[in-house]
Amino acid sequence: MEVTDYYYKILDLSYDATEKDINDAYNDKIKRFINLPFLNEVQKSEVKDLKKAKFVLTNEELKKIYDAIIISNMKEDKKTDESRKEKLDSQVMGNRIFSMAGLLNTPQLNYGIDRNFSKS
Repeated sequence: MEVTDYYYKILDLSYDATEKDINDAYNDKIKRFINLPFLNEVQKSEVKDLKKAKFVLTNEELKKIYDAIIISNMKEDKKTDESRKEKLDSQVMGNRIFSMAGLLNTPQLNYGIDRNFSKS
């Protein structure tokens, strides 16, 4: 899964959910599959994901590892966002500087000022 906090999202939980909250959320989500005569492939996949989420989030060791992965990915995403912003800022600044080049190369009007700086 690309979403690192997928298990929290499918159970609609916050990161500080207790084991009771996790079990309650799991039971609420799994209820819709209980009385069905058969499950299609999508429903089977949903049930598997719910079971995986409950298993990972109720196991203290696995939850610590999972939370550490989420935190490291959030930090990496923040660094990536900051580097994108810096790159964009530098591009914008560069565009501004180079767009001024045309202004600097325009001929200067001589308003009767002697601009001869050579020593005679």
